[in-house]
Amino acid sequence: MADRIEVVSQQGWFSRIGGAFKGILVGLLMFFAAVPLLFWNEGRAVQTYKSLKEGAGAVVSAQSAPRDAGLDGKLVHLIGEATVDAPVRDPVFGFEQRGLRLERTVEMFQWQESSSTREEKKVGGGVERITTYSYDTGWSERLEDSSDFHEPAGHQNPSSMPFESERFAASSGRLGDYRLDNGVLGQVGGWQDLAVGPEILAETVRTGFVSQGGWLVRGSDPARPAVGDVRVRFRFVPEQTISVIARQSGDRLEA
Repeated sequence: MADRIEVVSQQGWFSRIGGAFKGILVGLLMFFAAVPLLFWNEGRAVQTYKSLKEGAGAVVSAQSAPRDAGLDGKLVHLIGEATVDAPVRDPVFGFEQRGLRLERTVEMFQWQESSSTREEKKVGGGVERITTYSYDTGWSERLEDSSDFHEPAGHQNPSSMPFESERFAASSGRLGDYRLDNGVLGQVGGWQDLAVGPEILAETVRTGFVSQGGWLVRGSDPARPAVGDVRVRFRFVPEQTISVIARQSGDRLEA
């Protein structure tokens, strides 16, 4: 069950009037700041449209093999099987997988704070503001800084994540007679879940992890997680047929 704490504050009539004037002032400042920002954003959108239109007209269809040296420096469109020269490696967990990309997702079981505020009008024009802070535990990919909680006592989280989520792309790959750089490989989608056991991890991080529901979990009791427990899972993008528009530079396709 979540912990709940209520905080009550009073706001008088004059204070409400002052707050209203402050809100009007802030709104005017935001309005005048938004006008040049809007023009700048519209200008970028127009430039992007023109660039895409120009690029679409310049794209040349090409075969993945044999490579046409006469297309060097041009935008080319190819369809073919993207393969890698070597497996993608997670350097921290020491895990390798053959594919175009690899993703490690890390979550830690932590206290999490949420809040809601309601107002009740009082006699004389004042307002009573009641803020309810709720605390519950759950898995989170980002660190929940408990020092910023309204009530940190009894809701302390670890000060850091033991590992971070991260994505890796193959250092190089091939599409027919072309080489694919990291920038191109890093844009290919089609993620698939990857079930791995702790036995394939590097010895430095293997201790304490057990397999559970597609995750590698580290804690005293994986079925009943406690604050500070960690779970990790992997996904990968397999070698596959892709359609790519890129700049031909010798035997390379560049993003």
